[in-house]
Amino acid sequence: MKQGQATLVVLSGDVEADGAFVSIDGYTGEMVFEEGVGWVGFVPITRLANPRLYHVVVDVFNEGSYSRTFVSELLVESVPGVIDEVVLDPDNAALLAPELVAIDNETRFEQYTQPTGPRMWSGPWRLPVVGEPSGDFGVMRSYNGGPVRDWHHGYDISADAGTVIVAPARGRVVFATDLPVHGSGVILDHGAGVYSGYWHMSEIQAEVGQLVNPGDPLGLVGSTGVSTGPHLHWEVIVQGTDVDPIQWTETVFSS
Repeated sequence: MKQGQATLVVLSGDVEADGAFVSIDGYTGEMVFEEGVGWVGFVPITRLANPRLYHVVVDVFNEGSYSRTFVSELLVESVPGVIDEVVLDPDNAALLAPELVAIDNETRFEQYTQPTGPRMWSGPWRLPVVGEPSGDFGVMRSYNGGPVRDWHHGYDISADAGTVIVAPARGRVVFATDLPVHGSGVILDHGAGVYSGYWHMSEIQAEVGQLVNPGDPLGLVGSTGVSTGPHLHWEVIVQGTDVDPIQWTETVFSS
């Protein structure tokens, strides 16, 4: 697999356990039990992970005590580094103040991270909006001629203002309001610690607690928050680590 992607780890068979956790290079994620499958957990690889061979470890706990450890190997390949130089007007640039960025990051990477149950979807996801790709995941970004400060945490699709944004996979709405940097948006919980975000909307059309299926409307394309024009910023975050959304449209995470 490549930097910025995710893989599925499945512990099948007759393993008696009260819980299981999957770990790799400092990351530890909670696994969930799926009837007829076993314990499943997604392993996200950060965009800046060193390309090399990693050890994936699964710790199983039974009756409150450590039971056993399963170890496998995972080869991570590099992705070419590209720098995107973004020009922002003064109003947009002011929204990148550290205290405002911190509010966005706390919501997207810390509040909505834990598994709430098994996967709600099966098969590849659909694209959430019809438009033109305008910003790849993982591209390094410089603003107004300054130094590279971060990478692009999602996938951008440019579309006319007012174009409908739909759910790409079954999930439950857990957030539907505004953030300073990402503007108006919706976060879906897809189960197994997988969340997705939809940002810069002009109008939100989903409510917290709502269960949505592929194709159900979430909102309308807009340019709220830090934005240079109407587009959707689409994110997939696995237990606090952002990964490439396009992988989820091309991959069947088979059990």
